Amino acid sequence: LPNFDYKFMQGDSLVPTFDGKYVELSVANAKTAAGESISAGGIVKKNLSLLFECRQEFFGLFGKDKYKKEPLSMILKALLGGVLAALLDVLILSITGLNGIRFSDPLINSAYMAFGLAGFPEELCKFIFLFLFIWRSQYFDEYYDGIEYGAFTGLGFAALENFGYVAQFGLQVAVSRALFAVPAHCFFGIIMGYFFSYAKFRPWHRKRYLFLSLIIPVIMHGIYDFLLMYNDALKNVSLAYILYAAWFVFFFFLFRFAKKRLTKMIGK
Repeated sequence: LPNFDYKFMQGDSLVPTFDGKYVELSVANAKTAAGESISAGGIVKKNLSLLFECRQEFFGLFGKDKYKKEPLSMILKALLGGVLAALLDVLILSITGLNGIRFSDPLINSAYMAFGLAGFPEELCKFIFLFLFIWRSQYFDEYYDGIEYGAFTGLGFAALENFGYVAQFGLQVAVSRALFAVPAHCFFGIIMGYFFSYAKFRPWHRKRYLFLSLIIPVIMHGIYDFLLMYNDALKNVSLAYILYAAWFVFFFFLFRFAKKRLTKMIGK
């Protein structure tokens, strides 16, 4: 993963590129810390290129079970669980009317939407189907399995969620969703599956690990969404740039955290 090196200097608007070079924000163009001119499109192209490299490296870790591969039927079952989790999430929010609640304060409203409407209900629904479909399976017999099943549950959720977004807002949202939202759901699933495996194979701490397998993804999901939602609610352009930078950094923190969990499980 590229190193992050970012700062905000008085009188300058600086945000990080993923390889650690500073860029000066402007409408037409920007400059790196070394004074090299770079277009805004060039910044985006460079960051997306590095993003694809990270994604390729990360997803290359899948399928490396130490002892045996998971059957396709179980992978499809995990994907189906994610799809059903997305439907359950929509049903819960529709029945309870929680998605109709709004607050006048942008900070409180963004926190409510990020944690109350996204982070908690979505991760709870994924956790429910991961438990119902996977927990008692004879194929869930090693630590690494929880990682895989959690990841594919997250991908199933993201698939249906993305279908809804594209149906509502058009194909223009498909690229950004594919680049960020799908990997994010996968990362949350990996983190959930990591603690889920510990709950399965360390029964003396089962309740604690089951709790962590839910609450840690909820917190990370909430932070991820909050940075975007609060940014959209702000009128302060300078602070918005800071929040966007913080969001990018947090996204790659998720990448590193999930990859570390995944790499650790390969050896178990």
